[in-house]
Amino acid sequence: MFDGKDACVTPVLTLDEAPLHPHNVARGSFLKDEQGGFEPRPAPLLSRTPANPSLRNPRVGEHTQEVLLEAGYSQAEIRELVQNGTVSLLMSSL
Repeated sequence: MFDGKDACVTPVLTLDEAPLHPHNVARGSFLKDEQGGFEPRPAPLLSRTPANPSLRNPRVGEHTQEVLLEAGYSQAEIRELVQNGTVSLLMSSL
């Protein structure tokens, strides 16, 4: 009804309609996943430090070691955290 009119309104869209709405298409608000479905693009979208969004959820323990190393933990400390069950590693390279 308001499409193309100079009016301050916003449509209420279904989850199937939202990725295909011209405004969302123009802004790149949704990303197509491997199965052909749509996922919302992470926000905010930063111009100087754009993120490379991943449509795959990380697995438990997938990044544990690299995050702990970056935080300053030693390999021995990480090994101890794994052994006492404090953290999980997807594939232990210790």
